[in-house]
Amino acid sequence: MKHAYLIMAHNNFDLLKILLKAIDFEHHDIYIHIDLNAGDLDFSELKNTCSHSNLYFMQRRTSNWGTYEQVEVEIALFELAYQAKEDYRYYHLLSGNDFLLKSASSIYNYFESSYPHEFLDFAVLEGKTSDSGILPEVDDCFLNRIKFFHPIVSSSKLGRKNFSRISRLFEIVQTVLLVDRTKHSDYSKFQKGQNWCSVSQRFVEILMNSYYNGDIYRNYHSGIFVDELYKQTLFINSNLYHTFKISEYKSNLRYVDWDRGEPYTFKNSDVKELSLLDDFLFVRKLDQTDNCALANNLLALISERQS
Repeated sequence: MKHAYLIMAHNNFDLLKILLKAIDFEHHDIYIHIDLNAGDLDFSELKNTCSHSNLYFMQRRTSNWGTYEQVEVEIALFELAYQAKEDYRYYHLLSGNDFLLKSASSIYNYFESSYPHEFLDFAVLEGKTSDSGILPEVDDCFLNRIKFFHPIVSSSKLGRKNFSRISRLFEIVQTVLLVDRTKHSDYSKFQKGQNWCSVSQRFVEILMNSYYNGDIYRNYHSGIFVDELYKQTLFINSNLYHTFKISEYKSNLRYVDWDRGEPYTFKNSDVKELSLLDDFLFVRKLDQTDNCALANNLLALISERQS
């Protein structure tokens, strides 16, 4: 069965072209959203990048950091692939600043052999191990993202610091007023983690049903940073959670370094470190430094290992 790669890109389009080359594989279809704020682009260059994968472009819209717009774009990408009626085995959500650590065929084979495991990140499990199948409760500070009403403003216009400060001010006022939107939520439990994921067709069906009946909009549209909440929360409130085992938890197989940055942007000097990672399939994040030297070197390394 085929897999769908869903890519959210904002900039670094030379890097995006190399990423497409890495993903290009007969069992992969690729769906791309390029942020409207990126300006005019020559899509023909991107379209000519792939030889084996089908490439589809989503209608462009804005997806400002921290806002519900990010969720709208994610879901629109899932929906575009879901409505293709290909019955994809897995859907892989990536940013345009991600890259592969293994060949496309190796990644495909890994997920095929792992089905029906869902590769979602849960922040509460970071650095923890347990034989229990019950996830610890998420911290209240993360619940504040949906507990209170937040201003519907553009983070790109305010700047990230001002956006966060204004949101915090709204939270303080509503704490005094005893506002708590979670008491009327459609969900009894909540979780948080990275938004990037690899999920199966059965999870996407649950996601689409939740979207079509208005649950996602109703619970998240007036929150902030909810792209890190809605999929994890949907999962633990679904029947899929009954099969979840912490002892088999593999997160989302993305290598992200939060110790050196928010997150750290890998450089070409990190290529050896990345080449030694056996437990991860993807890395974020990269940029176009030195003419995309790191991405080109990783692509060459992947090709060399495959031959």
